Amino acid sequence: MRPNGLLILYPVLFGLIGGIIAYLRIVNKDKDLATALLKIGGGVTALWIVVLIVIFVIQYTDFI
Repeated sequence: MRPNGLLILYPVLFGLIGGIIAYLRIVNKDKDLATALLKIGGGVTALWIVVLIVIFVIQYTDFI
């Protein structure tokens, strides 16, 4: 039985924590998909960290 495709929403919406939740829910059913969801969660979290750093740098530096 293939896991529900809506599990992709967990890591996309909640980042690394969502990836861990999705991983733990389906690791016994589909190891490859579980690993991919964990990687997506980590990537989303890293992307948000980069975005926040860029916003902070642009806001508090003076580009001339």
